[in-house]
Amino acid sequence: MSLEPAGTSLAAALFGKRPDELWQDHEVRFDSPPAALAYRRGEQVLETFDLVEDTKGNNGEGGELILTNLRVIWFCKTQRRTNISIGCNTITSVSIRPVISRLKGR
Repeated sequence: MSLEPAGTSLAAALFGKRPDELWQDHEVRFDSPPAALAYRRGEQVLETFDLVEDTKGNNGEGGELILTNLRVIWFCKTQRRTNISIGCNTITSVSIRPVISRLKGR
C-alpha cells in the first residue's frame, strides 16, 4: 500500500515539481545562467566554501563552492556566468589530490 496519492511522485511531494522538472540532483550543467543556480523549493544549503579555485578548466579563477542537499555548485567570483552545477546523484566518487594553484602560488 502506497502512502503517496495516485500520480504523485516523491519529487512532486518534496519539491512541488514533476520528476522531469527536477534536474538539479541528476544533471551536470556548465555555464548556466545565474537564474538556473537559484535554489529551488526544498533545496537546503549544507555548507559554503569561499576562495575555492577551479584548477581544471579555469585555472587561477577564485570562486565559491556551495554544497546543498541536491547538488554541488561552483561559480567564479569575477564572472558568475562561469559556473558548474553537479547533481548529487551524478557523483560516483570523490578524490583529493595536490595541485599547483595560481592563486596561492604553490
